[in-house]
Amino acid sequence: MTRRTLTPLLLVALLAACGGDDTATTTDAPTTTEAATTTSEAATTTEAPTTTDAPTTTVDPAAAATAYEEPGPYPVGVTTLQLAKGPLVEIWYPAVDGSDGTETYDMRDYVPEGIRALLTADIPAGATYAATRDAGLADGTFPVVLFSHGFSGVRVQSTFLTSHLASWGMIVIAPEHPSRDLTNVLGGTASGDRADSVDDLLQSLDLLLGANDDTTSPFAGHVDGERVVAVGHSAGGGTIIGAAADPRVDGYVSLASGAFGGTTGLPDVPSFFIAGAADGVVSAEEVTRPAYEAAPSPSLLWIID
Repeated sequence: MTRRTLTPLLLVALLAACGGDDTATTTDAPTTTEAATTTSEAATTTEAPTTTDAPTTTVDPAAAATAYEEPGPYPVGVTTLQLAKGPLVEIWYPAVDGSDGTETYDMRDYVPEGIRALLTADIPAGATYAATRDAGLADGTFPVVLFSHGFSGVRVQSTFLTSHLASWGMIVIAPEHPSRDLTNVLGGTASGDRADSVDDLLQSLDLLLGANDDTTSPFAGHVDGERVVAVGHSAGGGTIIGAAADPRVDGYVSLASGAFGGTTGLPDVPSFFIAGAADGVVSAEEVTRPAYEAAPSPSLLWIID
């Protein structure tokens, strides 16, 4: 299975674990996301005779994971907002039926102007994916995923993942981190301030929750602030661990990362760590595994060969 397959599955499982017994009713998730359920809820509430075993179902984990490899039942919308402190944020969300547009970004738009002027070759430098700019939101309330990009990254770097999660009924918000984004790294102005990146992520959550309460916002009434997880790639993995100390964040998924601020006092929330055995930048054994071993239970470590 690819990381594209695994991460949506883990996020759905993590949201379910964080949400308690009422997850299915509060997230308005499509019924297909319930594939990982292993015991019939009806069986636990029916007063069956004591001599009759409660019926159970067995789910093949590989089959359940494969289901999430395909796009979910929702079209995807995307919009760009701005934090009060300055950075832009990108938001992907479940959109109304008929939202069938495409979105394109070019990485040359994220480099300093002086460098951009030198990039004149007519070669692919971006990506196009299925999403409709400023589409209406689908009916329902949806859990929140905070996404944090890595060193020299940009907020749209992982649209293969962020838009995919939105298609499965999640609102995904990703801020630009000026302390380490591509523009500032190439421009020599990246501060590397880890606390500032954590603040970017939490202010993004503030922005989304505020929009939920603002009757003039397209997001009004659509944000489930009781279901919030964070996903971070590389340096973003350290950022989400910092953000998960906020009581509003219910858990996190760390991609090719670890606890760069030290492994003591990691947040007491569910966590998943995913690493590549051949990663030459962030060692699975030297960086990711120690973070996993220090994380409170429940926690999982998946190292992909």
